[in-house]
Amino acid sequence: MNPYMDKNLCHKNTLPISLEEMSEHGWDQVDVVFVTGDAYVDHPSFAASLLGRWLEAHGIRVAILSQPDWKSCDAWRKFGKPRLCFAVSAGNMDSMVNHYTANRKIRNVDAYTAGGKIGMRPDRATAVYCQRAREAFPGVPVLAGGLEASLRRLAHYDYWSDKVRRSVLLDSKADLLLFGMGELSLLEVIRRLDAGTAVEEIRDIPGTAYRLGASEFLEKEGEESRIRMEALPESVVILPSVEEVQAEKASFAAMTKQIYDELNPWSGRPLFQQCGTEAVVVNPPGRPLSTEEMDAIYSLPFTRREHPSYGEEKVPALQIVQDSVQAVRGCYGGCAFCAIAAHEGKQIQCRSQESIVSEIATIASDTHFSGTITDIGGPTANMYGTGCTNAEARRACKRTSCLYPEVCGNLDTSHEAYLGVLRAARGVANVRNVFIASGIRTDLARKSPEFLQELVEHHVGGHLKVAPEHSVARVLACMRKPTIDDFDAFTVEFEEAAEKAEKNVYTVPYFIASHPGCDLEAMLELAVYLHNNGYRPQQVQDYLPAPFAISTCMYYTGLDPMTGEEVYVPRGDRERRLQRALLQYYKPENYHAVRDVLERLGREDLMGDGVECLIRSYPPAENGAKPERARAEGGGYRQRSREENAQREQRAMQRITQRERWGRERDREESPEKRSSDRYAKRQFNHRPERRWEDRQERRWDDRPREGREGRREDHRNDHRRDFRNDDRREDRGGNREFRRESRGDFRPDHRRDNRRDHREGDRGGRWENRRENYRGNDRDNNRGNDRGNRWENRREEKPFSRDDRPPRRNFDDRPPRREWQERRPRQDDSGNTDRPAPRQWDADSTDRRSVSTWRPRREEPRREGFRRDDRRDDSRREGRRDDFRRNDRPDFRQRRGDDSRFRSRDDRDSKPRERSDDWKPRERSGEWKPRERSGEWKPRENRDGSFRRKDGFRGKRFPGR
Repeated sequence: MNPYMDKNLCHKNTLPISLEEMSEHGWDQVDVVFVTGDAYVDHPSFAASLLGRWLEAHGIRVAILSQPDWKSCDAWRKFGKPRLCFAVSAGNMDSMVNHYTANRKIRNVDAYTAGGKIGMRPDRATAVYCQRAREAFPGVPVLAGGLEASLRRLAHYDYWSDKVRRSVLLDSKADLLLFGMGELSLLEVIRRLDAGTAVEEIRDIPGTAYRLGASEFLEKEGEESRIRMEALPESVVILPSVEEVQAEKASFAAMTKQIYDELNPWSGRPLFQQCGTEAVVVNPPGRPLSTEEMDAIYSLPFTRREHPSYGEEKVPALQIVQDSVQAVRGCYGGCAFCAIAAHEGKQIQCRSQESIVSEIATIASDTHFSGTITDIGGPTANMYGTGCTNAEARRACKRTSCLYPEVCGNLDTSHEAYLGVLRAARGVANVRNVFIASGIRTDLARKSPEFLQELVEHHVGGHLKVAPEHSVARVLACMRKPTIDDFDAFTVEFEEAAEKAEKNVYTVPYFIASHPGCDLEAMLELAVYLHNNGYRPQQVQDYLPAPFAISTCMYYTGLDPMTGEEVYVPRGDRERRLQRALLQYYKPENYHAVRDVLERLGREDLMGDGVECLIRSYPPAENGAKPERARAEGGGYRQRSREENAQREQRAMQRITQRERWGRERDREESPEKRSSDRYAKRQFNHRPERRWEDRQERRWDDRPREGREGRREDHRNDHRRDFRNDDRREDRGGNREFRRESRGDFRPDHRRDNRRDHREGDRGGRWENRRENYRGNDRDNNRGNDRGNRWENRREEKPFSRDDRPPRRNFDDRPPRREWQERRPRQDDSGNTDRPAPRQWDADSTDRRSVSTWRPRREEPRREGFRRDDRRDDSRREGRRDDFRRNDRPDFRQRRGDDSRFRSRDDRDSKPRERSDDWKPRERSGEWKPRERSGEWKPRENRDGSFRRKDGFRGKRFPGR
């Protein structure tokens, strides 16, 4: 344990992120301001929290500046001028990896931001944050650290800009760069600054890098300049300059090998790289932490929660690791595509069993604990307690991997220590399950059958993550991974252990597409391997060239930096897409891409209906087939991928946008200006357009031939009406159904506005060639407005409106009540007397006034003498209603008295006179009728409900006392 550490100095709550919280701690000034691109989460898995607590335990006042607004330096002045320095980090991830996918597309979620919001940090955040810190308080030392700074400490290939960039230390103008995990190096730098040492003099701490100006390392010899070796550290390694590695790819590969040869913290030498008139010096990596130091760091009082200022918004990354325990650091696997060894180191650093069990007990005592420890591990879980047994060989070793091409003889692969931790964790109170989610190395697990059996029985929740990555030997050699035979043997042993334990558990293998060395032939071999073994990978990783990795050097140079051999590199979006499609050959959307590859490689034998075929000889349904069930080895049902969900959301948004556009077009065409400019235009949704007397006259006296119009009205004013001359509306609406269809076509409307001839001839714009064969005729239930029996599903697809926007079906029994009877015109009886009809008799016991009436179809009959049909009514009052409703929706005025209020048929009314009471007498009129004279001030006439009608049509309630 570090002698300077005192946990009593730690505040029980979180570190301050505002002036108010700083005041609650009793501070008037802070010593160090941590600037981070992540949300502030007080959990040991987040670097800002862990390092902040570590410094706080050593008496340093630390404040957290989380995700500041980088567009100005005002946020950097929140806590005032820090006494010692700014400590800047982009966060737990490289900012470019955090923002963009392997296809250079912006990610939808930022896992290290509250609520998953994106855009809360800039690209290449380390350089931006350091510049703002220097602007806010010039002269205050700026320290750059974190994963982004660690992997970009020297010249590196940037995948997103596709070029070699110089060290981030030169771009950010930081005073020092700290790489690796940084607990020891950061604490030593802070102690020296606190002692009054200038930051320019702090250049000998392992795990740090610093800048040199031209005057510090260059001297002129005539017109040329040379490096003064005496100004550089002893035994320094001169790397190719930035200009050289940008110009020659072979120099970049040579530089990569030199960097990896000096990663041993005991035997590594300083590195020097020139960039113009500036240079960067990188000291050897810091020494690994001891078990006591690891225990001291992870025993700090973390709250393991987001900061309360985020409210209900959760940080997605915390939900994954909240109930997990980090037991190990470092990895000696040496995978070419991984840079963990360059950041954490190749040496394994472990916590004690007591420390791990104590943290699990703290987690289990939380009221929100679910009973499951999600993980006890690290970069590779089953490396806990393993390591090199030869101290002398370890200090001089330059191997990048202790497992490739074969397991080192000095490596202790015993799993006894890890099994002891797992057994002790299962015995903690309130803990029901202890799982391993960080993944294991199969080649190590096979060396301990006891661990494999106990793993299956207690520590696999259903799926165990393993990473064979590929099946082709030449590709696995580029990845520095064991052959696929090792994974097959592990799978057999795992299934045997699962059968013995009577557990239904599976392995979930991970594979990489488009890795250097992998061409289409190799990817096809992998697809055949997956098909033959029943695997259908749902999570596929496209290779992403992260900075500082060996595979990134292969991707940029086409050379293996360790052997100098040429390596095939898949470039271009098309080939990357084809490789991914081969890896997920079973998906319907990948059919054509897989078929293209099979035809290009001459492997038509893999297309067909045989069990050995990858795809069928014919494409799947275009409308999307149902997800097929994967085999048991594949891990259950196939779920929709993120790309499929994004496509579904995009299509939904397109439909919404199209619907809005159609709505705007509809409003524009329904405007009065549009109706006045196009006399014969039909309104959307089959509403009858506004009709003028001139239009009716023009159509009435039209002298064009009328062939094929038998059984239809000659009066074109009635073309938009419904014919009620027959009760059976399904068979006849104004003539024989079959004859009508043969003679003039369907009633199907055509929505083209300029087709006036078809509109005049009564065809409602319908053309014979536009009809559907499954037209279902004149069904009453399908009549909506002027649709003339056209079913909704038979309409053309290009009809610009949706199903929800169509008008409701008109029900002839649900008609609105007519106006007051006193508004009707008087009529004459046979004697010449006028009479107003009696009000309609409603059933007092009925709650529905319409239930006492029965609708009858109108019969065509000659007009009786003395009956006056009101043809001069204003059509504008019934916009959207048929003219025939004028007679059919009002009660018969010659209604029988008594309980039977049903209408009599017209035949009965013709043959039988209307019954009248004995005391009824017609009203006598004397002289000429004159309007009633009004005396005094005009008052509105009151209605039955106490309301009155004004001249402008306004209805209001009568006030009491009037």
